[in-house]
Amino acid sequence: MKNNVEKELLNHAEPILNNINFFHIFISLSQIILLILVLSWIIKKISFIKRNKSNSNIKIIEKISLGSNEFIVLAEVKEVQLILGVTKNNITHLYTFISKLKKNELSDK
Repeated sequence: MKNNVEKELLNHAEPILNNINFFHIFISLSQIILLILVLSWIIKKISFIKRNKSNSNIKIIEKISLGSNEFIVLAEVKEVQLILGVTKNNITHLYTFISKLKKNELSDK
């Protein structure tokens, strides 16, 4: 009796796992995974844009990747632009651009 039940279950499972159905299942799962990746990328980009448009005094103007966790960042704090080296464990000040307002103040003195 047990053998008959097992054979019957195997007979019903064979058509489900044939090549065509397996291919359709694989393609469907791949499309779902791709959709999830694309949507997560879009959400990440939208949140980055919203973060930069806030009313903060600090703005990231440009960011260049040098490696997996290494960047050079051009940031603006009020009227001063800073070039910063950013790694996983450290932020280093590389250079400061003096704003036009400060240059005028220095030349007036």
